[in-house]
Amino acid sequence: MKKRLLSLLLCFSICACFFPTMQTQAATKKADYQMFKESVNYEDGDKIRGIVSFEYPLLKGDSNAINSINAQLQKAAEDFFTSDSAKNLKDYTMTSIKENRFYDDSEQYYYETYCTVSYNKNNILSLCMSYRWYAGGVQNQGDYGYTFDLNTGKQLAITDVVKGTPKQVKNKILTAAKKYFQGEEGSSFASWEEVSPVIKKIPLKNFKFYVSPKKVNLCFESYELGTNFWTSFTINGIYK
Repeated sequence: MKKRLLSLLLCFSICACFFPTMQTQAATKKADYQMFKESVNYEDGDKIRGIVSFEYPLLKGDSNAINSINAQLQKAAEDFFTSDSAKNLKDYTMTSIKENRFYDDSEQYYYETYCTVSYNKNNILSLCMSYRWYAGGVQNQGDYGYTFDLNTGKQLAITDVVKGTPKQVKNKILTAAKKYFQGEEGSSFASWEEVSPVIKKIPLKNFKFYVSPKKVNLCFESYELGTNFWTSFTINGIYK
């Protein structure tokens, strides 16, 4: 039986005031970059039956910070192609080619990640990484992110971009989540009583997120919050 790789994406916005260290800097900068996509195809004759691809930007310049960011993104690409999801996609594709399991002549399996630059100013670069996985009957999708300091090349954590002490940052996350799950849309997926104990236990360093103007978008995978559903949506307009 194929391994089910179901995922849940929950993205919500917290705190209109972030990047506190940027507010005192007179000079700001943004990144110049070129978007790249690396891919591996699995073919059956003249048909591409499986594809694994990863899209990401390479930054222009030769500073230590730029070189560090590019190295981190290239390492992320390497990890993507050697991940269990990529290996499973290859195995399922090759088995389906051998045993002719495809539904029709146009069906194609894929594990692909698309990159959007969601924030690029004030010395901060943030990337929204949207992925999808499909191998015949099973489909998986979600978001995660990378956020970098263009001055240092450091990948930032949630506590680097949201104002406040660690306790205050965690409270902002909980407040935003509670408002969502007690709302009409969120309550149809899970209850606040179900997810709140899990969110409270997640270390701040483990939160997955990306930044967009005036928002910090948090992303959770399926089962991470104790629920077995999967979907993709953004919670907007939740600020301090």
